[in-house]
Amino acid sequence: MVFLVAGFETSATTMSFPLLELVKHMEIQKKLRKEIVHAFREANGRDISYEQFNAMEYLDMVVSETLRMYPVVPVLERKFGKAEGPTKPYSLMPSSDYAIPDGMPVYISLLGLHYDPKLS
Repeated sequence: MVFLVAGFETSATTMSFPLLELVKHMEIQKKLRKEIVHAFREANGRDISYEQFNAMEYLDMVVSETLRMYPVVPVLERKFGKAEGPTKPYSLMPSSDYAIPDGMPVYISLLGLHYDPKLS
């Protein structure tokens, strides 16, 4: 049941955010619609091929930007250390006197990374 709900919910949420942003930004919606209509015209009444779908650059930009704004997983969880054995603590100097010990959980905020103006 968890796999069903997790798989459905993430996909539904991921599809709903681009629609929200397209409703809020009509100029983007018009430009994207123009690209999609052009792809359908090139298909001549057939289904759009995988290559035609991948050639829609503006669609890719819209989806990528939406995933940046609304990441499916807002936080990554990792554990400090090497797979092959213990490591010495990682120093945070000069920012802090703290050292990350081996095996400590580390949480990385994707929202923080995606919205940090220094990283854009």
